[in-house]
Amino acid sequence: MENKPDVGSEVPRPKNTVEDIQEIQATEIDPKTGQPLNTPAVAQITNAKTATDKKKSKKTIILAIVAGLLAISAIVATVFFCIWYNKPEVVAFNAIKNVYKAENVSMDGTIKVNISEDASSDEEIIKNVEVKLNGAVSGKTSNTTNVDINLTAVDGTKLKFNVGEAFMKDGVIYIKIDGIQKAIKKLEQKSSEAKAYTSMFEKSIKLADGQWWKISVPDVIKHLEDKKLIEDGSSISKAYACIIESINNQKNSDQIFDMYEKNQFINIEKYNDSKITATQGGKLYKLKIDAQKTVDFSKELQESDAVKQLSDCFKKIDKDETGIGADVTKEDLNVSEVEEEIEELPEIVLEISKWQHKLLGIHTENKEDDSTSTMDLSLAYPKSIELNAPEDTQSINKLIDQFITEIGTANLLYGNSYSGLSESSAYNLNGTNTNINTNIKDYSTSF
Repeated sequence: MENKPDVGSEVPRPKNTVEDIQEIQATEIDPKTGQPLNTPAVAQITNAKTATDKKKSKKTIILAIVAGLLAISAIVATVFFCIWYNKPEVVAFNAIKNVYKAENVSMDGTIKVNISEDASSDEEIIKNVEVKLNGAVSGKTSNTTNVDINLTAVDGTKLKFNVGEAFMKDGVIYIKIDGIQKAIKKLEQKSSEAKAYTSMFEKSIKLADGQWWKISVPDVIKHLEDKKLIEDGSSISKAYACIIESINNQKNSDQIFDMYEKNQFINIEKYNDSKITATQGGKLYKLKIDAQKTVDFSKELQESDAVKQLSDCFKKIDKDETGIGADVTKEDLNVSEVEEEIEELPEIVLEISKWQHKLLGIHTENKEDDSTSTMDLSLAYPKSIELNAPEDTQSINKLIDQFITEIGTANLLYGNSYSGLSESSAYNLNGTNTNINTNIKDYSTSF
């Protein structure tokens, strides 16, 4: 027999949602069936839920439309930015700016010159030249360079030597030539004329080979004064210190860069030839120089504080208004002259990174009637570079003494036609010659 609930007794609540429970509690119950009698209330609530769902769906559609529009706007903005960002003039300026702003730049590359066989003659000694170099610049002033020079004689003989250089922020220069003595010996075997000259400086060449030489301009000037080669070199020392100060002046560098930004004479265009290929994963562009902007930049540069400061430095040596100091700020250029110079330049191809617009390489290939030359130079931008002065150095004064001694000997043997020195100016640092009254101008032509 089916159990029926008594009238007025509590009806079990269905396990349902909170809304459904509220609907059942608000509805009269059939005592026989236990089912709600007031169904219109349920319909009313159901209709209210449907209306709410429709409002939610409209909001979703609106949000979707807004999101879509924003996405389209972002895509369009990105496309236009990419078009603008990769315009040649923007790429060129960014590449120059990145080099200027970089705290450290390293570079390595190769330069080759090949002379054609048709152009070679019995008088020529060297047929091919290959220069491999690597270097670094730190702090926009200090730098080091190492250069391997490989020469090939007409008969196939190889001549090799190395040149090292370091320039410190304080203006002290270090230089080293390694292998030069051996290379000159081979050269002398090929040319009696070369031997006639080089043999007179055999001791200087031997002394110079394989040694780091320290060149401090104030020290060199003082040494020349002590040896009575110059009367007063204080103006030269002051001028050099002034030049180094100007080079290290960041305001001067910033001013020059601002002038370049105003007169961007370096332009580029897409490089479509296949004879030069990218070596660093960047894009290739052909270098173009704007003659008018070059002239405008030059004129503005001559009026800059940086150039005026350099001019004042040179005037410490020559105070004449028409001397060196004046020449620094009085170089007139005109567009036609610059255009002629540009026409003489070989094709230069720049390799620039696609998004950061960093200058990654400089490539050239130039063919003349009698020779072909190429250059491939790669650049990188390390976060840190440690540039230190070389160890185990000697003062360049020692080499100067030996060199001038041999100049004096050559002059005594061959006369003025050889060294440019008068006999009374022949100088022997060992004290074997007397009547020494040498002026720096007397022997400057022999260098």
